[in-house]
Amino acid sequence: MPASPPPPGLYGNSAHIRVSPRTLAASPGGCAAHTAYKARPGLRSTTSHRSRRGAAGEDFALGPVQEGIDLMEFGLHDSGAHRRALLRQANRHAGLARFTAHAVSRYLPHAHTHDDPRMRPVRGYWVLQRKGDGGNGALWEAFAWGRRYQSPDGSVREFRFLRTGSADPERRSTAETALAAPGTAYGVSAPVPGPGKWPDPFSVAESRQPVSRVRVAEIGLLDGSRAELFEGTPEEARELYDEHAEDRLREAVNMTAPTPGMDCADCKRFSSCATVPRVPGLLGIVPGDDRPRSVSASTLRYFSRCPAQARLRELRLPKEDEYTPANQRGQAVHDWLESRHAASDGTACSPKDAASDWWRGTGHGLDGEQARLGARMIRHHAQVCPLHTPVTDVRPEPALTFLDPDPNVVVLVNPDLLYMDEGTLVWRETKTLHTDRSHHVPDPLHRYPQLALAVVLLAEGALANDPDDSRVELEVLTPGGADLVPLDPGDPNEVGRAREVLHGQANAWYREESFPTRPGPACGTCPVARWCPDRMEKVS
Repeated sequence: MPASPPPPGLYGNSAHIRVSPRTLAASPGGCAAHTAYKARPGLRSTTSHRSRRGAAGEDFALGPVQEGIDLMEFGLHDSGAHRRALLRQANRHAGLARFTAHAVSRYLPHAHTHDDPRMRPVRGYWVLQRKGDGGNGALWEAFAWGRRYQSPDGSVREFRFLRTGSADPERRSTAETALAAPGTAYGVSAPVPGPGKWPDPFSVAESRQPVSRVRVAEIGLLDGSRAELFEGTPEEARELYDEHAEDRLREAVNMTAPTPGMDCADCKRFSSCATVPRVPGLLGIVPGDDRPRSVSASTLRYFSRCPAQARLRELRLPKEDEYTPANQRGQAVHDWLESRHAASDGTACSPKDAASDWWRGTGHGLDGEQARLGARMIRHHAQVCPLHTPVTDVRPEPALTFLDPDPNVVVLVNPDLLYMDEGTLVWRETKTLHTDRSHHVPDPLHRYPQLALAVVLLAEGALANDPDDSRVELEVLTPGGADLVPLDPGDPNEVGRAREVLHGQANAWYREESFPTRPGPACGTCPVARWCPDRMEKVS
């Protein structure tokens, strides 16, 4: 590590700063304040943060993989510890257990060496630890979570990031590597903390052996792939840190502006943060405990289809292509509309916009037939595009966050489009159907949970709106036409039906502990089917 690490005084008046490459990881929609709070071990959580799935649950897919690799590389000489590790593996969701077994087997060729047979696994962390020179005498620590190897004399060290999918150096930021490299070069050994226990601070060894060569790599657990991220001397690792990590690190741990979103339920200041709008009774849940959780309309939709699929998606296990050609076309239409409305200067969509190559730039490659069908959908959308009238405050895909305070559930939702129509707040959801026969949707509230959530939120005035001067629109596009289905958040009967749907789905999700499979038509296109415990019997 650089002889003079970033002075802790630059990070505010905290007695202890602890960072890792994860502190610098790009996190779309993440909260800067949450990152800064995590870097302060002495800042205690104001709420319980037990696993969201109870004692037998697991919220981090790589945790069991690490345990499995530890068993393989080190064994556990303490028979009691060995039994406890195996029991934890057995208690996890069967889909996670299936992924864990696959991941450990794919890691096996890398278990002892890449191209250097002398390398040996290291149990414990390499920790950088410096006491600040400032008046507050703050302690600064850095470590990296992953796999560690070194030569017998300690002169060569290698750190490996793990990724659930394939190794992908483009997705690993240079800043992450730039912090891992000097940590590998200059870090001092520290023992691994027990389950759920993080030391404050780390208990580090008094000295380390000189290091002459450092490697940082990434291993993809889906296919056993490997990507080289850095190789060089400790001095070169320090230069990488100076150029790509130091300023980013200082900014990350000092940024305390909250951004409501996906990080809220894991934040240490969750219960005291006033940024998230509170909507008591939103989900109609009678709380069972005070564990913060988060849910989205998409999660409820996946859950109603198959609880196991929702759970394995939540764990971010590697997904197979979930798009049939028709699904891919529908997603391309959706992305095109979002981009077109975001870039609009107030001009409505026109049938002329549906050029033959309209889909280029959406990130979806379409064949000729799907491109033609999508162009027809876009032409039909032009007939019902809201920008034909003098609307204002057009917001495509805004990220909205709300808190139902009694069950401590953060609700995340991204309307396809919000806009003001002569003082009326309009929430529009656009859906593409793959049939040319009819674009009528029976019982849209049940089919699309986000509509029920939209109606209830607007009925509660959660968007600073007047329920009697608001509306929800479902825009249905097919190759054969377009239809608008209005829903009224000022109509007690409409709101009652929406609450019934939303509350039923939310309670089923909230109470679930085992997340069983629900074999059915959705299995054929399930993106996490390869990890499904019933795959062989139900899917193949």
